[in-house]
Amino acid sequence: MTLKDLWYTLQHILRDKKIELTVDQLNRYLDFATQELMNSAYGKTGEQHGYETEQQITDDFLPLKTIATIPITIGVGTIPDDYWHKSKMELTTSGIEIEFVTAKECVRRRNNTITQPTTTYPIVELRDGEFTVYPTTITGNVTLTYLKKTTPSIVLKTENDIQVYDSAGSTELPWSTVDKYMDTIRIILGYLNIPMSNEQILAYTEQKVNENN
Repeated sequence: MTLKDLWYTLQHILRDKKIELTVDQLNRYLDFATQELMNSAYGKTGEQHGYETEQQITDDFLPLKTIATIPITIGVGTIPDDYWHKSKMELTTSGIEIEFVTAKECVRRRNNTITQPTTTYPIVELRDGEFTVYPTTITGNVTLTYLKKTTPSIVLKTENDIQVYDSAGSTELPWSTVDKYMDTIRIILGYLNIPMSNEQILAYTEQKVNENN
């Protein structure tokens, strides 16, 4: 299933429900639904389930997983603009893993002679737009593995005075499975107070989408 299929399915459902929705409105709902699914699949902070603790969840997030090599100066580096959630950081040359810590834990670790970070056991504190690796004497590059942000969007073009889906201009959803597309449609319909199960949506899709492809 593709975003084009999602678009046509929603068109048919909303037409039957006599609800009008502009493309801009739909794209806002699409963004909200995507973020909701990402947060739902990831799991709440502190829970013992989520990204990279269950294989299926790991597979779901595979399209969002990316790697960046980042230079650091006096321990400080810049977080990529498309960063959404951390996975792993390591020293690029040696492969030594850098432990993620909270701001509170960072202060505690740095001020304790027993737990002070070393070049063998470094730590990193993330902040808004940047991070600091301790000890700050570490230089060179770090390799950050993370989940990137994604903003799917539908773009239309005019052909023969009719607006049709523009595959080249649109930005696909990050998911590779049909159930995530069904979930996205269901969530968007929920925003519009239209209760519908994934099974109902799938049946609707099978009946209607082929008319537009």
